Order: sequence, then structure tokens, then C-alpha cells
Amino acid sequence: MAVLPKRPMPRVTMAVIAERAGVSRSTASFVINGRDKELKISAETCRRVLDVVRELNYLPDVAARTLLGQKTRTIGILWSLSGYNPIVGMVNSLTLMAAANGYRTFLIDHLNDAKKTAAALEDLASRRVDAIVMDADRHMLTDPKILALLRHFVAVVAVSNEPIKVPCDLVVHRRGPLYEQAARYLLRSGRRRLAIAMPDVANHDLKVDAVRNVLAEAGHSAERLIEIRFHVEFPGIDPLSGQERLVDALEARFPDKMPFDALMCASDEDAAYCVQWFQNKGMAIPDDMAIVGANDTLLGRILRPQLATGHRHNEGVSEAIRRFLFARLDNSLAAPQTAVIDMEFVCRKSAG
Repeated sequence: MAVLPKRPMPRVTMAVIAERAGVSRSTASFVINGRDKELKISAETCRRVLDVVRELNYLPDVAARTLLGQKTRTIGILWSLSGYNPIVGMVNSLTLMAAANGYRTFLIDHLNDAKKTAAALEDLASRRVDAIVMDADRHMLTDPKILALLRHFVAVVAVSNEPIKVPCDLVVHRRGPLYEQAARYLLRSGRRRLAIAMPDVANHDLKVDAVRNVLAEAGHSAERLIEIRFHVEFPGIDPLSGQERLVDALEARFPDKMPFDALMCASDEDAAYCVQWFQNKGMAIPDDMAIVGANDTLLGRILRPQLATGHRHNEGVSEAIRRFLFARLDNSLAAPQTAVIDMEFVCRKSAG
């Protein structure tokens, strides 16, 4: 894998800015570096320089600044905070990790949107942020503009739910193994027909594929998996609307008889709503219906019966990010590294 280039081409130089603004290179540099008041540079001169900076969309040369030892000791954390995944603890651990190493953080909710992510990266580059930690799916990590902008930072660690070739350090946080393990357990325990309920978001397809692969291993056709999709607003302003739509989808498709005896969900919250819906239908959990959630939340532990779920191993993700990030800040020319952290099935009473 190629080492992340440190100088995007073409690049606007300080000389170009100085010439366009009609000032010396040193004056342009002082204005851009916020030393105009210290050196008593006139407001009119500052205005001309900054107008050119905006016109040319100038971003500072991070690599050159690092070689001169001019780090800002700042880290940008771009994460999707929408929905109901327990990411608060993950993001909190990253900010504490940065603080413990003498770095300040900029936390931005990128809403899983490529345009918003690109705009955030442009802003962080203009602030001379040293490093980026970014939660990103495939569509983000293959976006040409995002990849070009990432070259402005000394260190970049991407966190993805699948392996993907990227020119930066990568932590792969896989959800598929959780669903593979859950499906194998349900089949071994005698469940005859599996179902999976997922929001209609593309990054959930890997979970469905994981269950299909287990069915194929067991000699069953992919058609044996009943797939239930429901709409969610993304970014999720009101996550509960997703669970309500899941229940509506179940009611619409299966008002009377259930053609499955085990249901795997995208979260503990989804699974909890399903538990209530099945119980209202007069079904016993897990005797009539086995249910599996994900993310190992407090809700799943206090629910009765206790909810089978998936442990995220967020601590492993945080440690890999810390290791990659500071190794890169110490040596920007090192080869990119990849770590794989798998979510793990936690068997509890609701799975039988």
C-alpha cells in the first residue's frame, strides 16, 4: 500500500498569494499565521491577503510545517453521531486520549454525508489541525474530494466497517462476525427459519450478507433468510421513529402468523421494541421467538428476558486508533497500518 502523499498537486504557494495581494512573502505569512497585530500590519493589507486566501482556497502546507516542528497539537474527530448506536463512549474515550497526550480536539458530526465531511475537512485544514480520526463507510473513503483533502493532514486514521484500500491508517470495526456467530448459535439451537431486521441504509448490507453466508455453510439457500427492511431518517433526529417503523413493518407483513422463529436486529433498542410487539401477540420469548440485538446496552441487560446482543469491543478500537495516530505523528513516512476489531455475539436468555 502506498504511503500517504503529503503534498497535494497543484498547490497554491505563499509566493502566489503574496504576488496576488501585492505584498511580500513574509507579510503574507505573518497575516496567514495570525501575527498581523503583533507586527502592526495594517487592516487594509490584512484584508487584501485574506481575500486572496479565500479566492484561491488556500490550505497551509502541513508537511512543511511539521518538518519545522510547528505542530498545532490539535486533532479533528469526524464521526456520525446520528441514530442510536452507543458511540458517545467511543468519542469520549478519543477526546480523553487526545487530552492525555497534550492535544486539543475538534469534534464534528459529519452526518455520514460526503459533502459535509469534505467541508469539515477543508475547515480543519485551514485551522492547521495536525491529525484526523474519521468514522467512514466505503462511499466516504472512495470519494475523490475527501481523499484529496486528507492529504493535508500529517496523520489520518479512518475507522470503517469493512476492509478497504485507503492511503492512510485504517481500523476495521467489523459487525459481520456478530451476526455470523448469532446465526450459527440459532441454527445449532434448533431454530428452523431465521429473519433479520435492518434499516434501509446501505451499510447494513454486510450484516445481511454475513447471515446468508452462514446459511449457505449449513446447506440452506439464501431465500431461507427473511429480510425485513424499514425506513429511517438519516441523520436520525428522532431515533425512536426508526423502532416504530420497524414495528409497523412487522405488523404490515406478519399480522397473524410468523414464518420465522428467530429475529436478529440492528440494535438493542430495535430488539426491545420487537420483544414487546411479539409479547403483545401472545408469543413467549424465547420459547416461541428468539431475539438478538446489538451493541450491548444497559437496556438489553435489564430487559426480561435479558437480551442476547453483540459486544462492540470499542476499547480495542480506541487503542488501535491511539497506537496508529501517535506513531504517525512521530513518523509521517511510516507505511500505513491496518487493525481489525470484530464485534462478538453475547448469548443471553432471549436467544434461547
